[in-house]
Amino acid sequence: ISAQNDLFADAMTAKRSGDKRRAVDTLDELIAKYPRGPLVESAEAERFRLLRDVDPARASAEASAYLRRYPKGFARDEAQAILSP
Repeated sequence: ISAQNDLFADAMTAKRSGDKRRAVDTLDELIAKYPRGPLVESAEAERFRLLRDVDPARASAEASAYLRRYPKGFARDEAQAILSP
C-alpha cells in the first residue's frame, strides 16, 4: 500500500503546485496499477475534480463512470454537479 500512498501523495503535491495535468497523469497511473486498491475511489474523485479545468469532456465521462461504480459514493454530489447542465 505504500506505493499507492506515494502515488496519491505525488498527485496531491502536483495539484497543490498547480500542475493539474501531472496530477491527473499520476492518478491515472495509480488507478491503472491498483484498480482494486483502497485509494481508487478517492483517486477517481480527485481525477474528475481536476479534469473540470483540464478536460471538461473527460471530466463528464469520468464523473459518469464514478457514479456507475460508486452510486452512493462520497463524491456522488460533485459527480452529479459535473453532469448537470
